[in-house]
This record gives sequence, C-alpha cells and structure tokens, in this order.
Amino acid sequence: MASPRERSFTLVTDFTRQLITLCAAIVALEVSFVASSSVPLDEATRRIFGLSWCVFLGSIVFGLLVFQKFIGEDARQQDEEARPPNPYSGWIRRFAFAQIVLFLLAVALGIVAGWRVL
Repeated sequence: MASPRERSFTLVTDFTRQLITLCAAIVALEVSFVASSSVPLDEATRRIFGLSWCVFLGSIVFGLLVFQKFIGEDARQQDEEARPPNPYSGWIRRFAFAQIVLFLLAVALGIVAGWRVL
C-alpha cells in the first residue's frame, strides 16, 4: 500500500494534469465559439475573451511548473534517500495555488464574456 506522501503526490499530479486538460479544452471551445459565432462580438467582448485565453495559458504554465518542481524534488529526494517527493514543498504549493487562482480567474472572465454575448 502506498504511503500518505505517495498518495498525496499522486493526487496533486492528477489534479494538475486535469486542470491543464480543462484549460486547453475550454480555450478550444471558446476559440471555436468566437470564430463561428453568428452574433457579432464587440471589441470589449473580444478583448475579454482574449484576456481569458491568456490567463488560461498562464494557468497551464504554472501547471507545467508544478510538474517541473516535482521532477526536481524527485531527483533531489533520490540523491538523499529513497523517499517519494514532497508535495507540500513551498514552491510546489505556490505554483499549484497560482495555477488554481489563474484557472478560476480565466473561467470568470469567460463567463463575463459569454454573458456579454447574451
């Protein structure tokens, strides 16, 4: 059976992977919506959509940084002794927090832009 630290590591990596996938999927849906919209979008709405896409990209970047820190933490732990990486490390928590905040902000911007279309 896996230790609590190993399970935490698995949960954090799965959550990060899912947020990255959601970001990419939402951006793809929003881009196809804007490109094929029969309703003309004003400049402000287009800018809000664009800002939303940029914030989603930022969330993806922070998710990749979480993975990068996990790899570095794993390599460092293997040098010291046979322990799984620490998912509670300071930089991992900061990057994961930034990823979640940017994801929520991007979703809110997408909702605002979608609301303006109605």
